[in-house]
Amino acid sequence: MNWEDELRKQVKNLGPKTYLSISKDRGMVLLRYRNPNGKPINKRLPFKWNELLAGDIYTRIRNIYKLTLDGIEFSHAVDIADDKAPMPDEDRDWNKALEEYKVEKLSRGTGIKESTWLKEHAPVIQDAIALMNGRRSPDDPAELINKTTQHWEIGSRTRQQRTRNLSAFLRYCVNVQKFPDRWNPPTDLSYHIGRKPASSKSQKVHPITDQEIIDLIHSLENDERAKRDIPAALNWARAIKLMVTFGLRPEELKHLEKKIDRKTKEEYLWCSYQKRAGGGMTEARRLYPLYPVNKKGVKQDWNLVELFDRKDFLLPSLQNKNGVGEACLKYLKRQKCWEQLIKNVEKRNERAGSYSFRHSYSVRGHLLDIDNGSMSLAMGHSIETHCREYPWATKSATTNAFEIALAA
Repeated sequence: MNWEDELRKQVKNLGPKTYLSISKDRGMVLLRYRNPNGKPINKRLPFKWNELLAGDIYTRIRNIYKLTLDGIEFSHAVDIADDKAPMPDEDRDWNKALEEYKVEKLSRGTGIKESTWLKEHAPVIQDAIALMNGRRSPDDPAELINKTTQHWEIGSRTRQQRTRNLSAFLRYCVNVQKFPDRWNPPTDLSYHIGRKPASSKSQKVHPITDQEIIDLIHSLENDERAKRDIPAALNWARAIKLMVTFGLRPEELKHLEKKIDRKTKEEYLWCSYQKRAGGGMTEARRLYPLYPVNKKGVKQDWNLVELFDRKDFLLPSLQNKNGVGEACLKYLKRQKCWEQLIKNVEKRNERAGSYSFRHSYSVRGHLLDIDNGSMSLAMGHSIETHCREYPWATKSATTNAFEIALAA
């Protein structure tokens, strides 16, 4: 038996289910893995097809075989044996850590909602684990963070959020699951989040005028359209009326109910939505209407509280994996009336989006001289957030204060 046949026999006899075979390919050793669950995989080894190297070739293939017995994917095992990839840590089970971290986030501490976990935490962590379990897995947490978050816009809110959420998971893995210390994420994440170039356009949306809102709703309710499209238009018109009148976040449309004031017997709407914020959770709240006013000074009272729980007061489907705001914007972008509104807003060098309806509520309140504290409570956030996110609130209060002082 020549050396070639002997080497093939040794490879075949490595174990009962080696699924490995070798052949000569352009003067080099070609190792084939006959995947029982898929197509064969060929990997060229860094050895010439030479009798003098037969011992080294066999040793390399035996090492690859042992790695596959440990559950390492064939291509990854070839890279590890060639020092092109690190050995996985024996005490590191990323999938198990993910399962236990989910329990931690949902049921301990301040806790988060299942929907928040699915939208903001699970995707980035699952992407990271896929990288760690695949070929050429990252060698350190900095590389893992970069590769996992690189497809989000540099400096964006989403990239910032995902970077922080992945880093929190890595800290949990080290501190609770006892992963090696080298998987502790960097203390300063600013490099990984990045900053938008000075020339980039701000993604912040702006308030739109009451008349623009009234025209938009009128178009949704009255434009000629196919009969099958009318229900959706009317449903979104009702949703927009609610956001405009009560200053709602789009997501809050899913958390509304009607209540009665025990003292006054007055009916009102209640929002049970609680948003996780820097200092904890925002509180559920009573909603206070601020009606838009048309250019003739007529208040647009759509009688929303009374109509809210009627069977014919229908809203659009609010189940969307990217959130209600995205669902709203997706619908509006197909409407001519929205296209016209966008053109008007762009002439002011501003942007409109689904949050513009909520922002317009804030403007309306401050034009009525409602103070920042009352507006922040009505909108469900802190005064600090209100002044930061709604700069016209501070400006209007300042202007009003000086007008009063000068008139005294």
